[in-house]
Amino acid sequence: MVAFVPTALRGGLCVSRPDCPDIAKGRTVRLLKPLTLPIMLLLPCLLVAGGCRPAVQAVRTANVSDDMAWPAGKPYTAEAIPFSAGFPLTVTDDVGVETAFDKAPQRIISLAPSLTELLFALGLGDRIIGVTEWCKYPPEALKKPKVGGYINSSQEKIVSLAPDVIFCTRGTPQSFMQSLRGSGLKVFAVDQTNLHQVVSRMIAVGHLCGVRPQAQELAGQITGLQDTLRNKALALPEAKKPRVLFLVEISTRFVAGPGSYQDDILKDCGTVNIAQTGKPFAVLSEEVLVSSDPQFLIIPSDQLDKLTKEQMLAKLRKQPMWANLTAVRDGNLIVLPTDEISIPGPRLVQGIRQLARQLHPELFSDL
Repeated sequence: MVAFVPTALRGGLCVSRPDCPDIAKGRTVRLLKPLTLPIMLLLPCLLVAGGCRPAVQAVRTANVSDDMAWPAGKPYTAEAIPFSAGFPLTVTDDVGVETAFDKAPQRIISLAPSLTELLFALGLGDRIIGVTEWCKYPPEALKKPKVGGYINSSQEKIVSLAPDVIFCTRGTPQSFMQSLRGSGLKVFAVDQTNLHQVVSRMIAVGHLCGVRPQAQELAGQITGLQDTLRNKALALPEAKKPRVLFLVEISTRFVAGPGSYQDDILKDCGTVNIAQTGKPFAVLSEEVLVSSDPQFLIIPSDQLDKLTKEQMLAKLRKQPMWANLTAVRDGNLIVLPTDEISIPGPRLVQGIRQLARQLHPELFSDL
């Protein structure tokens, strides 16, 4: 599989407030355990009737980053660093390493497709001096110097490019990150396992690069869509929520379970994920698959392996394990563009919209 390395490692979220004296003095901002989105982020969508796009705009204009007053003791959510935190700034990343930034980095290397897409979407393409071989979007990324693969990049090449910072995910081997730091380079690792982390880390990267407003706008597209989906799904009785299964890799039954951003998306879309594996990503047993009998199977398009959707269904109907599933009998195989559902970056919004429309056209056709 391309685009990401499944991991059960958990990340964190900053709960410091912008009026914190430590922040004002440029001291360390620590990332703590993830917290659920506050009701404040939900209010703009409650005020807007209709489809997703007006709700997204409402979230953009209801900017929670401008040091507005918050109730005492309430932590910030979906934001890794308070808006008022300026340089110099020291931040603890998602592997627990503190990194000091005197100013916004001007020479950036990205070791993950999701982060490369994010940096370009933030208008930072001219600062990117190196990417991996898997970083193929946008097309401009193909023109950037390559530093190797996703988990086997060349330290020699990276050092030679003299970056101000290397952005990577927790899927990057820690020994490699430590080796890069040992060479005197700054490495900042983010966790993108669940959807809350995807959003908050967008803002963290944007803040560190000095483009916080643009990052919040991108993050607001996701949170606004989440709120719209949740509000519409409130009308669904439990009996109308279909049993679904997201197969990261169909041949091995490698699935997205609780704690993954795919699971968060499935919940927002008004479904029941049968992959109650206790881990964000795991192999689902044949027994659980058959007994849970999903009504929809969801796969990234690369899992078709050059087959059409109809050909894949025909293949599954020839295998006893799959043939008797309601999803296969009824032809309910949802195929989503791999890059829009398997890369936790800005294009995730497109994949979420497509999935929602196919699961509940009566609710989400206007997204």
